[in-house]
Amino acid sequence: KQKALQMPVPEKIELYNRFRLNDQLSYFKSKHAYFNRRLKAYKSATYLFLMISVTWGVLKLLAEFIELPSIFMDLSPLGVMISFIALVSTYAESNNSKEMEYKYQQMAEGIEVLNKKTPSIRSHADFEAFVKECETFLRTQNNEWSLKRLNQ
Repeated sequence: KQKALQMPVPEKIELYNRFRLNDQLSYFKSKHAYFNRRLKAYKSATYLFLMISVTWGVLKLLAEFIELPSIFMDLSPLGVMISFIALVSTYAESNNSKEMEYKYQQMAEGIEVLNKKTPSIRSHADFEAFVKECETFLRTQNNEWSLKRLNQ
């Protein structure tokens, strides 16, 4: 700790960026990418279940006018119901993933904005104010998110 306190400001900035901000930034970006992939998977599943549900509904409708094999008639109401439940649940998960993806993207953008302020740091007081601003941002975002998730 004493060694870090005696370092010149540019070294402190470089170490802080490398060990704190860049780690956080890479974490937020990887989580954003992870939830983006999950969101695409949920959207695909939602469309698949919607297509299955509509297909079964069309088969049920066609059965009113054209005689179809009895297996279609027996499975049709059950298939529509199961597909609809799956559709609703995947849609809800999709919305949850979308919210989390947005939150991680927002946090990554905030850190990138803070990183752009490093060239203006000239003194130890400026560095301490910068660190305080960064840590306040991270703490505020985490607390806000934790409280929001706790209330759900």
